[in-house]
Amino acid sequence: MKLEPRLLAVTENFKAQIPAEVFNTIVAAIGALMRSDTFKAALKPGDMLPSFALPDANGQIVSSRELLARGQLMLTFYRGDWCPYCNLALKALHDQLPVFRAAGTSLVAVSPQKPDHSLTTRERLELDYPVLSDVGNVLARQLGIVFSLVNELRPLYTNFGIDINSYNGDGRFELPLPATFLIGSDGKILERFLEIDYRKRIEPETAVSWVRTHAARQAKEETHMKTYYGRCHCGTVNFEVDTDLSGPFRCNCSLCSRRGTTIEIVPATRFRLISGEEALTKYGGRDFSKHFFCRTCGIQCFTRLTVNMKLENEPSIGVNLGCLNEVDLSTLEPKVFDGAHML
Repeated sequence: MKLEPRLLAVTENFKAQIPAEVFNTIVAAIGALMRSDTFKAALKPGDMLPSFALPDANGQIVSSRELLARGQLMLTFYRGDWCPYCNLALKALHDQLPVFRAAGTSLVAVSPQKPDHSLTTRERLELDYPVLSDVGNVLARQLGIVFSLVNELRPLYTNFGIDINSYNGDGRFELPLPATFLIGSDGKILERFLEIDYRKRIEPETAVSWVRTHAARQAKEETHMKTYYGRCHCGTVNFEVDTDLSGPFRCNCSLCSRRGTTIEIVPATRFRLISGEEALTKYGGRDFSKHFFCRTCGIQCFTRLTVNMKLENEPSIGVNLGCLNEVDLSTLEPKVFDGAHML
């Protein structure tokens, strides 16, 4: 059964139990929030997930680093244990756990509640996945999905028996949007569900489609991926890189055209500097790129990039393919990148 009809039933039941003016006040607040620009800076697909380390329902710290080391991450935010819409959505995603796990995807829920309330959520709904406490909405704020409960709603929530400050423990009337993100193992946001009307939630079928699509795409990429060993001329600097050599290019900027290197850009997570870090010296006149050379033999081994034409905002490495063993540059057909006119 789809989630939407069950959410609509909650709304109809709630509407039947409260005065019309109260319901209208709530609907008006939702409309005002939808017309605002509160969430215009919310992170989107292509952006990097901010790193985090948050306590679970038992007080144990769970970090984004350990979660992403296992594969994809489905990160879903909920308002609190007191929200019936959240409870339905959390349970609906729980029912898809076998599919998520088969695709190598971890499911994690996050709210601004204190850990003891997170424990209540997990136990009452019998959730078999981590429920984390983002007290103060620190992570939610970095994602751009936090809003303040307007003054008109605060006494209404109190009358409903919902003490936001008691649940969250931060003295603020702030909540996250019930957003859901799918994050790749490299930390890049792949998909996003962002609905300002909290009565609407991601359909489980949509989440399943996300997971299966990106898991299949990653599996296809890994089929053609190979680990190459690289080094400078004198052997002081050594590194490994995972790449399929699908995007070699030559840059026509002043430096690269004189250097004559063929480059491949990879996510920083696919590059590992094995030795020689102390022997590296860097050069770069632009903030987004720093070229690293062996100070002994002078060979430029790689470039660290913060923005580039291939991987958007993802931290990346431009590898000098001439430094890689088992790569015959004569077999490659590099494209030309117009770095001379970039920025």
